[in-house]
Amino acid sequence: MQRIRNAGHFLEKVGDLAVEAFHVLGLFVIGGTIVWSAAHAYLVDIMQKPFL
Repeated sequence: MQRIRNAGHFLEKVGDLAVEAFHVLGLFVIGGTIVWSAAHAYLVDIMQKPFL
C-alpha cells in the first residue's frame, strides 16, 4: 500500500512539474508573438510610409 501511495505522490509531482513547464512555455510563446508582431508592424507599416 505504501508503494502505491509513493507512486501516486511521484506522479502528482511529475504532473505539477509538467503543468508548470507548459505554463512557462506558453508565456514565452505569447511574449515572442507580441515582439514579432510589434517588429513586423514597425518594419512593414511604419518604415514603408513616406517621411513628411
